[in-house]
Amino acid sequence: MSSGSHRVTITEQHAVRGETFLRYKGAEQFGETFQRYAQKCQLRIGVGRTTGQDLPRMPSQEETKRYLENPGNFDYNDWIAEYLYWFVTKQPELQRRLFLGYGQLLTLFLPPDPTKHPQPPTLTPALRDSLSVFRTMDVDGLMQGAFSARDPFQQASKTLFGKGLEQRPDYPGIRFVLPLFDSGDFFAASPDLRTEWFSLFDVYLRESHRDHGVLLAFQKEEYEAVLVDVLQSMRSSGWTQAGQA
Repeated sequence: MSSGSHRVTITEQHAVRGETFLRYKGAEQFGETFQRYAQKCQLRIGVGRTTGQDLPRMPSQEETKRYLENPGNFDYNDWIAEYLYWFVTKQPELQRRLFLGYGQLLTLFLPPDPTKHPQPPTLTPALRDSLSVFRTMDVDGLMQGAFSARDPFQQASKTLFGKGLEQRPDYPGIRFVLPLFDSGDFFAASPDLRTEWFSLFDVYLRESHRDHGVLLAFQKEEYEAVLVDVLQSMRSSGWTQAGQA
């Protein structure tokens, strides 16, 4: 996975594209760091879904009355779905540097986007230097993000992981539905079901609270080299695998 001093990334090696997502409920722990970054990139909100769980319903009048009478027992997170921020702007290294390691990130490596996007206009360095917008904003990232906003994976994810939600009044407005898997979900699923999941993504990478670490899942044997490279990098950086010292 490496050549000289340059480490070949999974996107270069396998022609996949990484899409990064951050848990909505976890974003508040980053405070101003997230707020400042959110002003500089494009975000889209979709739904994360834990295996076997439905989205929260609205509280009934009786429940609302009870919470008003005893506000100390009310936790608004109980009534909010596991929404996900999708970083449409492509800055994966910066996003990992800001948000990785706190148990809130999900990354999917998807097959190449089959949609034919128009190429952005080529601007000379002199023209870029003359326009202040290029000094204050990541224009190239914003343009790339605009094309990504039409990515067909969004509808495909709703079809695959949004089953049972179709009758909800808010379903048409949900942009995407992604699974919040733990390792146990992969072990419990049948081979056919796992194949169905991997029809959307090639590699699934998530910070998993239940697993107390990072979950890396793939089906194609060609990605075994990715796992070996990750473990070697962790070992050389002083990390240890569970059960090892």
